[in-house]
Amino acid sequence: MDNKEVGDMMANKVLTQADSKLIYWLLHDSGISNVEISRKTKISEATISRIKQGATSMEAIKFGYAMELTNYAQILRSEEGHLYG
Repeated sequence: MDNKEVGDMMANKVLTQADSKLIYWLLHDSGISNVEISRKTKISEATISRIKQGATSMEAIKFGYAMELTNYAQILRSEEGHLYG
């Protein structure tokens, strides 16, 4: 799936909440690199890295970023059959 397809899917989906469990799965268990997450969500690699390393807590993530990360994780799960616990 290319960036445009992911962007289109994200634009067409209305997300009103963030899911810390999905964000954790995306950053730690999905196998998706920080570079790829950054490209797909338009969140800087530095920000992704700070969240992943715990320098920025889940509670301190900007809501817009949390929504983008949650949305991308949901897309991955639905399009690629990823599962999380």
